[in-house]
Amino acid sequence: MPESSRSGQSTNAVIRLYIGLCTRTGDSIAPEEVIAWLGERVPSFSVVESIGYLEGKREPSLIVTVAGIPSSEVITFGQELRGAFNQHAVGIEVEGRYRRVFEPIPHVEQDQKNLSGFVRATRDTTFEDLSDEMKQWWLNRY
Repeated sequence: MPESSRSGQSTNAVIRLYIGLCTRTGDSIAPEEVIAWLGERVPSFSVVESIGYLEGKREPSLIVTVAGIPSSEVITFGQELRGAFNQHAVGIEVEGRYRRVFEPIPHVEQDQKNLSGFVRATRDTTFEDLSDEMKQWWLNRY
C-alpha cells in the first residue's frame, strides 16, 4: 500500500534498478522472466535492455525504472529481486544515490545492534568502565 504525505499524495519513490542477466553461478536469466516477476509486484515500470559490467566482466542487463514502491520498502524490494534470480547483488538508484543490495550476511544485524550498544555505552565513559560482555564483543570483533 502506498505511503502518503501530509497532502495525501503518494510518497512512493521512483527508483532505477540495475539487474544483471546472469545468476551468481553464471546461468542466463531471460529478460522476460524479470519482467514477469516485476509485473506481479509493481503497477508501473519501464525496461531498457543494456550491457553492464560487473567487476570488469561484460554481461547483458536490464535498467528498470519503477514507480509504485513505497520509499521505505525499496531495499527490501531489492533483496527480494536479488534472491528471486540468485544474484550476488542488484543495483538500486533512489533520488540520485546508487546502492548495491547484497545477499544478507547473518551476523551483520546482530553486529549492528552490538555496535549501537557499544556507542551508547561509551559515551562519557572509558573502555574499562564497559561491561565484560561489551569489552569481549569489541575485542573479538576487531
